[in-house]
Amino acid sequence: MLKKSSIGAGVVGLLLLASMPPGMAHEQAKLDADETSGPLDIVVTQHRHRSLGPGTSLIFKIVTYEKWSRDVIAEGGHRFISIELNLDQDSEIERCFVMNTNDSETFGIMYKNCRYFGDEQVGSKDFFPARQLDEHTIRAEFPKRLLGRGVSQYRWRAVTSFEERNQDNPCFAPESPRDGGYGICADFTDWKSHKL
Repeated sequence: MLKKSSIGAGVVGLLLLASMPPGMAHEQAKLDADETSGPLDIVVTQHRHRSLGPGTSLIFKIVTYEKWSRDVIAEGGHRFISIELNLDQDSEIERCFVMNTNDSETFGIMYKNCRYFGDEQVGSKDFFPARQLDEHTIRAEFPKRLLGRGVSQYRWRAVTSFEERNQDNPCFAPESPRDGGYGICADFTDWKSHKL
């Protein structure tokens, strides 16, 4: 189903692609199909890394078809945006950088093996800033050290998860609580390889 705002978001995605500096090493941009209901369907993702001082940072941008406000990814539940990272050749996902909001900020937390419990947090319980650049776009940056030692390449994908308690919403979720996992309306980009 083609969304009404897909033309505008497509323009946003093309502008994002056009804004990539020529010759930027290791920069990736990937268009994504229109495939899920809700405000967090992804239109394009962008990823690059940069080395500053003693360390390397990994930078991601995710652009959605629909506009959304910070409360859409309010802390907790099945409403979030995530970067999933596979650090080796198996099918297990070793790291998830999950972005949420609270009353005052947008932030990301890195988890081992995508288990969203406090004792699975990576980075000494650090919260890393994420920023909503506009009504379609979120940007996250975190240090490569969160991936562990010796990682020189990995596969990554962006994931969005959303659900609503409103029965008339296509992303309606029952009242019964569920632990972990994705919301009723989830979007997954294709896996992409990246070398550092």
